[in-house]
Amino acid sequence: MFSNILVVLQGKPSDDIVAGQAVELAQTYQAKVTFLRVITIMGDGPKNLGHQFQTEIGSSGWKRKNKAGWELSRIKEHQLARGVPIVTAIVVGDRSYADEILAYADLGNYELLIMVSDNHSWIRCLLSDCPAGGVRRKAQIPVLFVNDATQPVSVTPKVIENQERILAMFGEPCL
Repeated sequence: MFSNILVVLQGKPSDDIVAGQAVELAQTYQAKVTFLRVITIMGDGPKNLGHQFQTEIGSSGWKRKNKAGWELSRIKEHQLARGVPIVTAIVVGDRSYADEILAYADLGNYELLIMVSDNHSWIRCLLSDCPAGGVRRKAQIPVLFVNDATQPVSVTPKVIENQERILAMFGEPCL
């Protein structure tokens, strides 16, 4: 079904989890995997509006690119023992994060894109550039969003006693 899978890594602790799950899926389909890391030259979002970083040797952008290359190599070496063909790629571009991902996916004829869901609220994605939100809106290929399992979510039951159920549905318990 899938023979060419693109996995977007973001330089977060969740990268190892996403890579492992993608390689496991690739084993099932006997697919080739590409680990992609995108670095945008123009900062995304309202805080970085108009901010550029340099990519010359010794600059912060150059160090960021080298760090990304080292992280991709480490993750690739860790996953190679599973027998899946893995390629790594770094894209340095001046478009939005989502646009760079989708442009690379189009060039490589990928059949599936896997990335971490960024767990931002819908309003934050509307006001700023959420990578997962941009990919979700613009992708022409199937996209598998993996939950960021590095942040545990505590679930505690809410006990509602002696109240009208219809009133309690609208927020805090009403007396």
